Amino acid sequence: MEFSRDLEIIALQERELRFRSFNADVAWQLGLRLRELAVARNASVVIDVRRFGQPLFYAALGGTSPDNCEWVRRKGNVVARFHRSSYAVGLMLQQKKRNPI
Repeated sequence: MEFSRDLEIIALQERELRFRSFNADVAWQLGLRLRELAVARNASVVIDVRRFGQPLFYAALGGTSPDNCEWVRRKGNVVARFHRSSYAVGLMLQQKKRNPI
């Protein structure tokens, strides 16, 4: 895997893909749209939209497990701690051959 290239792409996305404004209504609309897309694709996903730890939208579709709530909470903690996507943090750790635990 080309860590550097993926990290560059993620950094670009983190800079460019931002909301002009974000509030509870935007979060709800985003969550609904993501849920519609997931249902249309028959995807087993958990959707968790939050702001500064405040839950604004949550949905767990069929095929998910009770542990997915905890999993998404941990991913959110990584984002809150490092101000980066959890995927980017994971790639950086892999690149440095470090364990996240």
